[in-house]
Amino acid sequence: MKRNVCFILRLDIKTNFVLETEKGPSGNARAFFVSKFRVLMEEMIKNSTLSYNKMIWSLGVGTSLLVLQIYLGQILPTLETAYVPLPMKQESKWNPTLFKTLSFGHHSLAVDWLLIRFLSDPALEHVSEGEHPPAYYDLDLATDIDPLFFDFYWAGSYKLAIVRDDVAGAEELIKKGLRTYKNGLPSEEFKNTQWWEVWQLYQVLGYIYLMEKGDLALAQQVFEEAAELPHVPGYIKDLAKKFRQPGGAYLVGMTITDFLLRKADNEEDQQKLLEKRKSLYLGQVLTQANQEFEKYLTSQIKVSRSKLVPAKLQEYFEHFIREKNLRPTDEWGGKIYLNDQGKITTTTPRQSVMGLE
Repeated sequence: MKRNVCFILRLDIKTNFVLETEKGPSGNARAFFVSKFRVLMEEMIKNSTLSYNKMIWSLGVGTSLLVLQIYLGQILPTLETAYVPLPMKQESKWNPTLFKTLSFGHHSLAVDWLLIRFLSDPALEHVSEGEHPPAYYDLDLATDIDPLFFDFYWAGSYKLAIVRDDVAGAEELIKKGLRTYKNGLPSEEFKNTQWWEVWQLYQVLGYIYLMEKGDLALAQQVFEEAAELPHVPGYIKDLAKKFRQPGGAYLVGMTITDFLLRKADNEEDQQKLLEKRKSLYLGQVLTQANQEFEKYLTSQIKVSRSKLVPAKLQEYFEHFIREKNLRPTDEWGGKIYLNDQGKITTTTPRQSVMGLE
């Protein structure tokens, strides 16, 4: 780099010297050379000073940014945004037209935001009868804006019915989805590719009628309708057949509960479903035991059962237990006994299911 500078310097001085000695009026070549050299050196020093200042400034800024990066890298992981939970209840629905207007045409982005709100809602508490959680209103709004989004209906109804115990909200959301499936889908291809799992909506609706409302007739109707759907699993068709068997409602209930247990992704949901399943199992066992006891009494007594005194009925019950080689306790350690109504039951706590008890 120094060679190039010196060469340019010599060339510039020589050229200007020759030109000035040939053309200059004074002819004083030495003085002219000194003045030109001084100007050239001053320009070089000036340019060097500017470059040096720029270099110092760049190093200062770079060092500051490096220090800031290290500091932020240490402090940011320790910071958390303020958590603002959703309100526990809501009393009015959103206006979908107003919501669309306020989204300024970004409908898909607005639906994604509602989906994130629904998925990030950590609430697990049951709502009071007649009330809906905020998640219900978000789901209702989202399905108004984008009625073709199947997962809103399936995942939403599952959470409302199982987790939040909002049976009415889940039923309403499912029926809304089934109306869309039957009348609102754009084509058969869309139905077969995006809504082929619609049988899951029928399954949750059947669960609601069977387990929450105890309406066996409506539950059977739902499963028989689901059995006619394309892409439906074979076990749904089997469930429709089981309704016609004695005690089949309990088998259907346990099958649905087992399916929902596999779908449950947190311990709270699993525990609630396990309690339901335990109650179903006990209900099935006790129903079968009472049916067998009625047959036994019919074969043993000549009079109407209503004419038997409680002590005599208890005696027949004890004979029945010994003859059938039945255990005196259930699988949870509860004592099996004959209650005041003459029905076989157990001391194990259980939920009332399907309106059968």
